[in-house]
Amino acid sequence: MGRIYAYARVSTHDQNPQLQLDALEAGGYDELVSEKESGKRGGRVPNGRRCSRAPRPGTR
Repeated sequence: MGRIYAYARVSTHDQNPQLQLDALEAGGYDELVSEKESGKRGGRVPNGRRCSRAPRPGTR
């Protein structure tokens, strides 16, 4: 089985991602990627792209 990537994101520095992090921890993962980034900047999610580029079973 491949690696499991977890992704948590909040939009402002005032928001707390702890509920997301707790839920992800309960589900289990191999690597956690998190960020605080506003969607107002054209949907930039630089750390989220790491998950989307992660190798998947059956791909090269």
